[in-house]
Amino acid sequence: MGSSSQSDLTDQPVKNTLLFWVVIVMIQRDPSREEYEHISGMGPSKVEPSNIDPVGREDSGASFSRQRRSLLKPISERLLEFRSALSPFTIDLSEHYSATLLHHPDRLRFEAHSHHPRPNKVYEADLKLIEDEKLLEGDKWDKVFGEILPQARKGLAQILGISNPESIWFSGNTHSALVALLSCMPSDAPCSILTTDREFKSAKRQFDALDKLTPVKTTRFAVDPPESFTERFIEEIKHGPQRQMIFFSHVFFNNGRVVEDLNAIAEAVRRHQPNTLLVIDTYHAVGALPVNYRSIEDVAILIGGGYKYLQSGEGAGFVVVPPKFSREPWITSWFAEFGELSKAGSGLLFPEGGIRLAGATPDPHGIYRLAAACEWRHEVGLDPMSTHRHVRANQTYFLAHLEERSYGPFSRDNPMLPARFRLEQAGPILASFGHFLSFKVGDEARAQELVKLLKQHEIYTDARDGVLRFGFGTYTSFDLIDRLFDRLGEIFPATH
Repeated sequence: MGSSSQSDLTDQPVKNTLLFWVVIVMIQRDPSREEYEHISGMGPSKVEPSNIDPVGREDSGASFSRQRRSLLKPISERLLEFRSALSPFTIDLSEHYSATLLHHPDRLRFEAHSHHPRPNKVYEADLKLIEDEKLLEGDKWDKVFGEILPQARKGLAQILGISNPESIWFSGNTHSALVALLSCMPSDAPCSILTTDREFKSAKRQFDALDKLTPVKTTRFAVDPPESFTERFIEEIKHGPQRQMIFFSHVFFNNGRVVEDLNAIAEAVRRHQPNTLLVIDTYHAVGALPVNYRSIEDVAILIGGGYKYLQSGEGAGFVVVPPKFSREPWITSWFAEFGELSKAGSGLLFPEGGIRLAGATPDPHGIYRLAAACEWRHEVGLDPMSTHRHVRANQTYFLAHLEERSYGPFSRDNPMLPARFRLEQAGPILASFGHFLSFKVGDEARAQELVKLLKQHEIYTDARDGVLRFGFGTYTSFDLIDRLFDRLGEIFPATH
């Protein structure tokens, strides 16, 4: 790869693009496709590249003018070659999203990180539950616990790479799981929590509220500069005071940065904070990155949900506890002893596994949908590595468009984007980002103005804290990205 690759991406001959992408996918094989298949039990992907665009229009590929009939301008030869070089790493699942995509064919969806369209099979799961409620009435719970819940647990365990599906419980949302975990900490002694300054608002708000309680002290560790976060965080774990909880995100929700060395953080907790609850928010990782949490499952508690990349909609929050987890939450309810009702009268009972964190009667809709989403992934052969490669290809194509020119506040020089990189640097740099790209556009008011402006042009994004985000999913395609930049060109004309 060597000495010939010393200029920026913009200066590389386009013929090197294929090699550029091969570098990306080869460096990012952690776990490898073979390792993931061994862990998950899922075979090689059955999803084949094709030429159906995300709104269901036919595209045989024989006529490029037909392929691009909805676009305003032809794209450059450089972008055409990018498309050709990157297309082997893409997949096409548009037919599986037809219930959503065909309903608004002009909508350009770049909010997979916030609201992910559901596959058709997931919509059908709601109807399945309604039918079960009509036919089975109260006996539906036998089916929930005997069939649907085990199916959802098994599918999620495969995606997480963990060994025991029984360690999973479905909490409705991540906040419910967090509250249950907070109630596992001592209530009669001062409490110290270590978290970061980049956590999602539900956790941030809860920690802010806890700060009002005299015995609680929350330390918000600075994520920036993100390049050194893991090293600095580990030093804090080693040399800081003993904590009752350490809480951080695998992928930070606003800047999209990935915390890459979870093993090193887990080892620091094992050695230096052995009595601490280590809680990792996996929401922006699970279903997106090819994760494997097995090596840290003995110490880490995982929380997340199905609303984003797992594509199962609301009500499918989850918590995963370590095998020997024995904490007894003081915020609890009767479902935590659902399997122990025959022992009523023998005191406060807590079963083994994740269900010990359960509250009251759950809404089974989210569990039905998550089970359906996992089953759908298996049916179409959609493993996380296939998803990851597809999204990386589309993110690379998106960035290639920005190399052509800027579009108002959306510039390749935005400090929150991956740095311009040389060929041999591509893999490590992109590996530090999740499945959305962020733009710092000003304050929150300005960001929301831009979201509203884009929405008027049927471009769906979102913003948090002055950061506007473009998300990529399994329904994203090069055609969708071309159409996006055509519309951005209308909104923000080029200046000469």
